[in-house]
Amino acid sequence: MEELLAFYGTLLSGLPARPNFPELAPHVELVRACLIPGSLYDVGPYPALVPGDGVVRGELWRTVSEDALDVVDRWEGYEAAVEEQAPYVRRRTRLIDPDLDAWVYVWNRPLDGLVPIRGGDWRAHVDANPPAWAQ
Repeated sequence: MEELLAFYGTLLSGLPARPNFPELAPHVELVRACLIPGSLYDVGPYPALVPGDGVVRGELWRTVSEDALDVVDRWEGYEAAVEEQAPYVRRRTRLIDPDLDAWVYVWNRPLDGLVPIRGGDWRAHVDANPPAWAQ
């Protein structure tokens, strides 16, 4: 069954691949740019999205394999059985644009000490502040 995912961080197309980056091509395909409700915070090598009134720039992807969600869940450290321990939880979210529901990985830890990413745009943030692994 086809599912929609909204990516906003390291899984965005065209960004330098982090070490141990999953092979996504057999599992998902890019649909279009999207806007996700919430705010972004800098966790270092990746961002944290928290629900809210802000706008986060992202990409809408569709699954093309039966195990696509499992592949992305592993990358995000999400396990439904022990959700309270996961750094991210997968939540069905109504996007701002397009106006539809997609799975979004939401930060599941405290925001203490995390710096907000102005404009909710991880790509622009990485361009301005390239992480050490991308140089």
